[in-house]
Amino acid sequence: MAGGPRDLVGSGWPPGRGALLERGTATVVQVALARPEPDRWRAPVAETVRLVRLPRDVVLEPHGSAPEPRSSQREAGADHSGDLTAPAWCQDARATGNAREAEPDLTAAMIAEGRGDGVSTAAVGPASVQLGRGGDASQWVWRTLHPGATWLVCGPGGSGRSTSLAAMVHQVRQQGWHIVRPADLPVSAPAEPCVLVVDDADRLSSAAVDACVTHLRQAEDAGSESGSTPVTVLASARSDGLVTTHHPLALRLRDADLTVALADPRPAHLPTVDLRDQQDPLPPPGRGVLIDSRHTVPIQLARLTAPSPEAPLEQARDETAPLQHAVGLPTGTGGGQ
Repeated sequence: MAGGPRDLVGSGWPPGRGALLERGTATVVQVALARPEPDRWRAPVAETVRLVRLPRDVVLEPHGSAPEPRSSQREAGADHSGDLTAPAWCQDARATGNAREAEPDLTAAMIAEGRGDGVSTAAVGPASVQLGRGGDASQWVWRTLHPGATWLVCGPGGSGRSTSLAAMVHQVRQQGWHIVRPADLPVSAPAEPCVLVVDDADRLSSAAVDACVTHLRQAEDAGSESGSTPVTVLASARSDGLVTTHHPLALRLRDADLTVALADPRPAHLPTVDLRDQQDPLPPPGRGVLIDSRHTVPIQLARLTAPSPEAPLEQARDETAPLQHAVGLPTGTGGGQ
């Protein structure tokens, strides 16, 4: 170092030996190393945090019942202190191996609980929805759907929007909610609570948009007069499509209470949200990030049914195995596969 005395520049010094230069003085020093005293040092109470890889596929059995808990479903080293046990009809396809090994009837269980034909005859409260598995420990992720809330699943084509939305709608229906789709409108007086399900909201026809907007306004007016439950909205859409759509339904979806962005690190309708640190660069269908008022959570959304063993393209057993895709072309365009 320029200005350092030559007498203090040594060679062969032990690690940590050096010269302390101050204004007008220079001193040879040995850096002190902190060593805990054995009688005072204590091991940390919390376990070491370990990241668990998200599964590539999570399946909800529509009429299935979970087998007895299996040790493979609880990853070693993961902190499950806040983990909620999945409902009896929710199973991870990779943990169970065969997703259809048991199929007790969910409706029978609902009848046993006093729900008659599977739809509650009593007052129906908020719905607990099993979204999938996510977070650092790959735990089951729950959210509560309250009347009047808006949930959105957004992403590009082929990202699993419609499949994930169907799994959410199925769970809501099983808990006694009344499902209304644009094709069902207009409806005079739907049962409560009511949820409007809109798939591909950014591609609705003008007539469907008008029907949905009218339904929401009528429900809002009726609620202000009689105190009835407001209409809940579950929808899927392309993020860039929502930006260029300006009807009241699209405006409501842009400001959704809960959004799951699939395969898109920068959702167009959320310009201030950057998910590049949490989105998988090569995501499978259903992989995305959950965004709500609390935080963002990487998640693999659940779907309803397991892939058929007879499917042309079998699902890769190994999560790290590359997926191969065969495309057949007509002879006139070059032929071959």
